[in-house]
Amino acid sequence: MKKIMILVAIALLNLQLVSAVWIHEIYYDPINSESGGEAIVLFNNESEIIDISGWKILTHKLNEIAVFPNESFVKPNSYFLVTDHNWNDKKDNTNWMSSDYETTLSLGNIDYGIALTSSNGTLIDKVGWGKKENIENNYYFENPCNKVSEGNSLLRVKYSRNNLDDFVE
Repeated sequence: MKKIMILVAIALLNLQLVSAVWIHEIYYDPINSESGGEAIVLFNNESEIIDISGWKILTHKLNEIAVFPNESFVKPNSYFLVTDHNWNDKKDNTNWMSSDYETTLSLGNIDYGIALTSSNGTLIDKVGWGKKENIENNYYFENPCNKVSEGNSLLRVKYSRNNLDDFVE
């Protein structure tokens, strides 16, 4: 009985962790650039700091495009910006905040999906855009988002686990 109680407690902690951080915004089609201008914004909706060291962002083809280094934290009720290298020089809108972590991002403009996983591989969140049948590994919840116009981003407005309903251009 003790083992079952411990497993239930661990499962509940994992559920809280999974819901604490999500993909909030994706800027995958910057104006006049396909290198240096892409970004992914994470959001921590909890009142505690979340350690994302070792967490990964994967493409729908299971390629790692970001592995967060040690000492990577998302502050309570705050954002964490993952960007291409040289973001501050190459971003097409000076109003975007400075990067929290720079890496080589290469996000597809159509029929694409990404996932956020914990350091042990637990799925935290996933977002897809474009045609469902072309997004591998079901990297979207229920229905992928529509493609956005160049220079616009996908922005999460709610969390119903249906990407088409959860994100707007």
